[in-house]
Amino acid sequence: MSATAFAPYDLILLAPASFLVGLRRGGVHGPAILAVALLAVWYPAPVAIGIGVAIFVHADIQAVIIVGRGVDVPRLLRLLFPAAIGIAVAAVVGSSLPEQIFRWALLVLLVASYGVLVHQWQRTASGDNHGGTAVTILAGFLVGFSSMIGNLATVFLIVYFSAARTTKESFVAISAWFYLAVNLMKLPVHIWWWRTVNVEMLLFSLVAIPAVPLGIYAGRWIVGRLSEPIYWAIANVVATVAVIRYVLALVWR
Repeated sequence: MSATAFAPYDLILLAPASFLVGLRRGGVHGPAILAVALLAVWYPAPVAIGIGVAIFVHADIQAVIIVGRGVDVPRLLRLLFPAAIGIAVAAVVGSSLPEQIFRWALLVLLVASYGVLVHQWQRTASGDNHGGTAVTILAGFLVGFSSMIGNLATVFLIVYFSAARTTKESFVAISAWFYLAVNLMKLPVHIWWWRTVNVEMLLFSLVAIPAVPLGIYAGRWIVGRLSEPIYWAIANVVATVAVIRYVLALVWR
């Protein structure tokens, strides 16, 4: 879709969608789902995906500047390497398997993520807050794989980091860098392989930039006023709702 196909009134939709994405990058769970829903209602599916990916990349860049300080670099890298493998596997499998089979495969991986949670609980009970290498590799792979389809990457991140008893500030910081790296890795696939993103979409999404930092600062303000138990309780409720919504969508499709 060319930039000339976009109209000025598209800004009315992009502004709130970008603000919601900014809220998510500021640490508030849930708003990004609404942003994706807004785009999906307004645009055809391929265009909504393309604009969404472009907005996410802009938001990620701003998020690492605003909330990405003090990130645990070694831990980030331990997650990123398996995430890259997950993205590559999803790109290959996603282009060769029917979408319905692919989504059911992702559901199986979702069940595996709860195995990660149980294992992490066992480790944190013994005082190990970082988890074993195998758990981190599995979590990274799951996030990378699910980020390509299904919009469940955040669920896996919440499962992993909440079980590891990560502080909310550390989670927000590492998520900012992680999402930036993952979305940059996904971008070539969307541009040259799946062809869901083009230059016009990237340029058009630039108009969303002013709304993103407003959302990030609002998100940081909200997160700062929540205690650790309440923050993680809300995060896990959002993750659970996302899983239920995904399962119902599979069953009813």
